[in-house]
Amino acid sequence: MKLRIYLLTLLLGVLGFAGCEAAEQNMRETALPASAEAPAEKTKAESHGKAEKEETAEPPLLPIDASPLASDDFILHGMALGDRVDSLIRNMGVPDAISRGSVSDTYTWKGFTARVNHAVTEESAWKVMGKKAPPTGLTEYRSERKDLETLRGIHAGSSREAVLRAYGRPLRLLWDGEKRDFLLTYEAGDQEISFTIHKNVVKSLHVSYLSEKKKTETQERHDFLPKGDFSLAGLSLGQRFKDYSFMEWERKMMNPGEEIWYYEGYGVRMTKKEHWIMAFFLTDDRMLTPRGLAMGDDQSTAEMLYGAPQKLEMDTSTGSPRTAYVYFSQGQKEVLILYFKNKKVDGIVCAGNPQRRK
Repeated sequence: MKLRIYLLTLLLGVLGFAGCEAAEQNMRETALPASAEAPAEKTKAESHGKAEKEETAEPPLLPIDASPLASDDFILHGMALGDRVDSLIRNMGVPDAISRGSVSDTYTWKGFTARVNHAVTEESAWKVMGKKAPPTGLTEYRSERKDLETLRGIHAGSSREAVLRAYGRPLRLLWDGEKRDFLLTYEAGDQEISFTIHKNVVKSLHVSYLSEKKKTETQERHDFLPKGDFSLAGLSLGQRFKDYSFMEWERKMMNPGEEIWYYEGYGVRMTKKEHWIMAFFLTDDRMLTPRGLAMGDDQSTAEMLYGAPQKLEMDTSTGSPRTAYVYFSQGQKEVLILYFKNKKVDGIVCAGNPQRRK
């Protein structure tokens, strides 16, 4: 079976990523809008991830820490949730500012903010807040400082991949397309820690009590990937594509029946008229998978996040051999393929499985 499209070919019984070069042979490229960059600059933007990595020496990868989170993982610079104000000041020094409130006070230092709850009786809590009394003492903090490090070695300025290798697969990954930020969140007991990622580094980390237990897909090992793994940038396979107002496409390619729209770090393949999403793929490290993986990540990071593939293939469609890890959804209607070259992620494709009819 042969797919006519550009980025996906049938390879040894599974989908394969043929690459953008193959796509351009079969599709007509549209002109960029006036507000977009020139084609030559776009080529530079598309190689964003590779260019930066060539210019900057990469720090050594952290070893993968497979241990589950414990209460100590929410301690920063000797500060733990529930600590009293005097303990906080002993660790951080005299605050630059204090904002007093009826229920809590906020203490601010350069690059660090902490909220401390007052002791409140149950009766007062129900009267003032309409709910039971919150925990007393330090209830949340946010750090943007490189000198304040978690017990797993993560601080502001650490790489996104270092977070993954230190903490594992995040319980939730949220994308703020307007700010170009990603939020990776982890939980244990009644506490959570989240890392705001911008341009592949930790911009800030935030630790707090859980206000309520959020519903998340189980992380137990299954034979098939859950539905959430077949989505990207808020888009899902089979839905009708809707362009984001806060993000301009970089270029478009089309033939009589299909189109590919390229954005920052990813592309979307869709039908020509109705714009039903058929596939999406990553082009550089400006976009992440729902588990936080990006182009250029180490193969061991991908294996830690996704586990063993259901199929292992060799891809030669790009002229240079690549290993292909193939994962399926329940019923095998969707397929996720991770490509590796020189032990690094070299391609990520998510698409409907052409061998399965609906």
